[in-house]
Amino acid sequence: MPLSTIARPGQYDLVIYAGDSVRREVLVREQGGTPVDLTGYIPRAQIRDRAGGKLLAAFIATTPTPSSGVIELLLDTVQTRLLPGAGVWDLELDGGITNTVTILAGSVKVVADVTRI
Repeated sequence: MPLSTIARPGQYDLVIYAGDSVRREVLVREQGGTPVDLTGYIPRAQIRDRAGGKLLAAFIATTPTPSSGVIELLLDTVQTRLLPGAGVWDLELDGGITNTVTILAGSVKVVADVTRI
């Protein structure tokens, strides 16, 4: 299934605790449940203050086994500690100039941490 056939991204809002590392796995599946082979796609995910606005953080985004359809997203503790209270994010798969698609998007809420070093 070419990913370019996705009409619009799925909605997935993030709640992040400042100073915590964030790990998420996203499984990309066809309608029947079969994982999409992500070979040839480069995942990218960012948090910004608003759509088209200032970049606040960029996830480390990988597909360790592209045929599994799994994307791993990571933000480290330094990145989350610097985030303001809110923003927006999205995840796109770059398959080249004619096959890049945003698959997830949503809001970001950052909760202040209590425990500090």
